[in-house]
Amino acid sequence: MKELFNLNDLDIASLYISCMVHDYKHPGYTNQFLININSPTSLRSNDTDVLEAYHISQTFKLIKSNEKYDIFSLMNNDDYRFMRKRMIGFVIATDMIFHFKQFDYIKNQIKDNGIEKGKNREKIIENKEKLIDIQQQFLEIIVHACDISNPTKPFHLYTFWAEKVVAEFFRQGDKEKELGLKVSVNCDRLTTSLPQSQIGFMNFIVGPFFISFVDIFPELSFLTDNVKDNTERYKKIKEEDDKKKESNKYFFFFFFFFFLGFFLFFI
Repeated sequence: MKELFNLNDLDIASLYISCMVHDYKHPGYTNQFLININSPTSLRSNDTDVLEAYHISQTFKLIKSNEKYDIFSLMNNDDYRFMRKRMIGFVIATDMIFHFKQFDYIKNQIKDNGIEKGKNREKIIENKEKLIDIQQQFLEIIVHACDISNPTKPFHLYTFWAEKVVAEFFRQGDKEKELGLKVSVNCDRLTTSLPQSQIGFMNFIVGPFFISFVDIFPELSFLTDNVKDNTERYKKIKEEDDKKKESNKYFFFFFFFFFLGFFLFFI
């Protein structure tokens, strides 16, 4: 990617630092929840990219709060401004509201340039006049890809973090019930299961996105292999859970009618 997009050290540094700070000070709630409760964070950002704007602003606030934190202190102003602009764009791009726009951009690049399994991908940057914009767009997509990449990891790592994410969603759902708000999708612990939520996430979000991404960068095909494997694993877990629920249902009805008959017999 560095070679294809002609990235320099400032680009790479901006990319790495943005990945490290993209969820800095995350409160454990979604943008929509913070908007619904009129939180100070959403009011400051006018309900736009609420958390993403907060993460990056808090990052620069920390960096500039003390000389010992200022990793940009030895840079000239032009380089600092360049990195700051890059980083703001990268972190804002992790807002899931941009997912399908980014997905369409990748698909259009593949279609317009006749890209297949990496072939012709160099055509993406043929327009040298727009190189900076093309770099920004693809680097934003790369950061977003990293942000949703949990299902592309080996199963033991994937499920470890998936459990934590679902627990966080359920805490939000509990809070929404407490406040009398509509419970967000995948946040109701009474109706949502881990396998169910993850299968949907892979089938509709992660899987299609990475299939197209890997078409440009086939060197990363192991990512889509992991998604396929993880989907099958969670399907099996869901099937086993469904069988247990069905079995428990029959078990309940058996004992219910057994004790009802026993009670009626003695009456």
